[in-house]
Amino acid sequence: MQRAASACLYEAACSGCTPFFLGVQIGVRTPPLSSPLSVSILDPKRFKETAQSPVKTMWIDACQKEITNMKDKDVYKLATKPPDKRLIKGRWVFKIKMKTNGEIAKYKARFVAKGYTQIGGEDYGDAFSPTGKPTSLRIIIAMAAIFKWQIEQMDAVAAFLNN
Repeated sequence: MQRAASACLYEAACSGCTPFFLGVQIGVRTPPLSSPLSVSILDPKRFKETAQSPVKTMWIDACQKEITNMKDKDVYKLATKPPDKRLIKGRWVFKIKMKTNGEIAKYKARFVAKGYTQIGGEDYGDAFSPTGKPTSLRIIIAMAAIFKWQIEQMDAVAAFLNN
């Protein structure tokens, strides 16, 4: 059975199983509990869930990599909290990155600040977050096509940690 499918569509190889989308059935029949497809791959919501996971070492390695990236980029420094200031708490966000064939590419962990707890004027003055616009990218691609420029795509690890 050939199908054009997204990266997270799993083709069931066992008998009596139908393809399903991350645990949500798209066929007529639900896979049996003995099937490897009966357990969907879900991203942990809390750090506690990663500690109870059968692949907890992968999650710990991902957390360690994030901490190392933050240390290498001098994202933070330890300091004593002034008595008149509030702390902004943080949390771990976990994501399983998949390959196009449905295999797990990597376990990714990010530590993020709970920015929604901040109070404007008290915790911060101005907010500035420069981002590119899709139209700007289209113009660059169009110019590259007109002038026959070579375009290369790249990915920066820990891109948001670079100032």
